[in-house]
Amino acid sequence: MTGIYVKKVLNYAFGFNWDFEVVEHGKEENHIWVLGKLTVKGFDNKTKSEGRISKMQFGRSEVKMKKTGGMLDFGNDLKAACTDSLKKCASEFGIASDIYGKNEFKDIGKEVVGNGDSKPVITSDNGYIEKLRKFAKDNGADTDAKAIILINGLTGLKLIDFPKSQTHAQRR
Repeated sequence: MTGIYVKKVLNYAFGFNWDFEVVEHGKEENHIWVLGKLTVKGFDNKTKSEGRISKMQFGRSEVKMKKTGGMLDFGNDLKAACTDSLKKCASEFGIASDIYGKNEFKDIGKEVVGNGDSKPVITSDNGYIEKLRKFAKDNGADTDAKAIILINGLTGLKLIDFPKSQTHAQRR
């Protein structure tokens, strides 16, 4: 999962109403660490008040060294640690939970498993594929090809194909 992907999902989910700040940072031996804080802002129309939720997590990066000695680029190492911290904070909001906690999807009827070639697969025994097809049809997609384009565009899910059975939907 890249930092760009996390920022895209945060923007999509929270409409640019989020902030990330470095609370602390330091260097221990050959690692840089960062304590980051991700804050999501929202507005409650019912109470006419602004709400905020914050999550904090550590991130780290290995310090890259020159062959002749000394740090190669401390700034890039610090940025990498910040990105790691942002990704971990975002995971506290459930972003990329299919990666960090794939077994937890069993609780909601969807299981993500490896299929031998490192591509995640969503398996379901409760008609998940048909639900996707129906959603796409209800939104104007009259073929599987149009449904795949629609679902990819709306969700960012890179659905490759609807299978012939309801056992697997493969993502790349």
